[in-house]
Amino acid sequence: MTRLAVFTLLASTACGDGLRSAQATAPWRTAFDSTGDTIVARTTGEVPNESERKLVLELQIGQAEGNDSVTFGRIEHLAVTSDGRLFVFDGQGPSLKLFDSTGTLVRFVGRKGGGPAEFEQVTGIGTLPGDRVALWDASHGRVNVYTASGDLSTQWRVPISGFFSSDGLQTDSTGAVVLRMPIGADKSKASFGVIGLVRFNAVGDARDTIQPPAWIDPPPTLRAQSDRVRSMRNLPFAPRQISTWSRSGALLSGPSTPYAIYLTHRAGRPLRIEQEWKPLRVLPDEGDHARADLTWAMRTVDPGWNWTGPGIPETKPAYERLQSGEDARIWVKIHTTAERIENPEERRSEAGQPPRPVQRYAEPNAYDVFDSNGAYLGRVRIDRRQQIMRMLGDRVWGVLTDSLGVAYVARWRVEPPFQRPE
Repeated sequence: MTRLAVFTLLASTACGDGLRSAQATAPWRTAFDSTGDTIVARTTGEVPNESERKLVLELQIGQAEGNDSVTFGRIEHLAVTSDGRLFVFDGQGPSLKLFDSTGTLVRFVGRKGGGPAEFEQVTGIGTLPGDRVALWDASHGRVNVYTASGDLSTQWRVPISGFFSSDGLQTDSTGAVVLRMPIGADKSKASFGVIGLVRFNAVGDARDTIQPPAWIDPPPTLRAQSDRVRSMRNLPFAPRQISTWSRSGALLSGPSTPYAIYLTHRAGRPLRIEQEWKPLRVLPDEGDHARADLTWAMRTVDPGWNWTGPGIPETKPAYERLQSGEDARIWVKIHTTAERIENPEERRSEAGQPPRPVQRYAEPNAYDVFDSNGAYLGRVRIDRRQQIMRMLGDRVWGVLTDSLGVAYVARWRVEPPFQRPE
């Protein structure tokens, strides 16, 4: 495998009359320039509350009670086909369900186990050309590829098993399957070695190993360990390296502070996306909760764990997550000012674990959305009971949780719709 430190992306600086028209009525502006070999898309101007977009519910799948064909336990992953069908992985079971575009259950795909088409602990799913779906079964160290109708197409081994990562599998429009996994054993940097991306084709041939650029120094980490489990957590609100894989076949990465994002590919010029930004304070009660919640998590691994790391930062990074839409638009989950939660709910803990601290403050969820060329499209405000997983144009799919904690699969539309630059 070839180690590539950075890729580059060919981006056009000609945005056309469509961008000028879309921005004519907006209070922000995206200007394009070049610095060395890098194209820079810089957006300035405030995003007033009245300009924020909302999600309007179009489809809700699931019931509060019933058998596992109509209920969900823990919705962890979701993939959307070109005709609107949904592959939904439920970690409680586990099970993989296929629904048509109206929300009707078509079938269960595979089942729990170690045989062909089966799986246990899954760390990501994604769509491939032809509406095939790739699933990484981390327990057995393999990737299952299913047809659009849910039959097993192929299955191949991954050069590691027992490694679990949130959204560890990404796919792109070229047919690549990109896995987040250890790519080196440098224990001086992290107890789990160097984590990077490995790009495979759809039949499991490794093509590249990608170590995202080190935009900033590694953040402070806290660790807990028992006889069987190790846990490593970043210091809450500390700037950190963020990276994912774009549907366009490019590396999407950034430092989380300042507000700068890099889109890089194997050929052409890199694109740097900048957004005007002012740091937000970490509220005292918000910081106290973050410390208490992390302490609780560490004590589920080591009951005698105590905080020995640095204190919670006073300000927040610009953003905390990067996501690629199915159309390669860039969705940036930004940090916002926390608000007090009225009537906070008790949080579930596993049997034998200490009670989890009640969350009394939370950040309103908001995403900045950029076109694939770096032009700013607007901000979407997300209710705290909404979790978005897949985005395509003005449609969003994800999880909706009701006041009783029951989870449903949902499809929303963005209102008002984005004005797409031509």
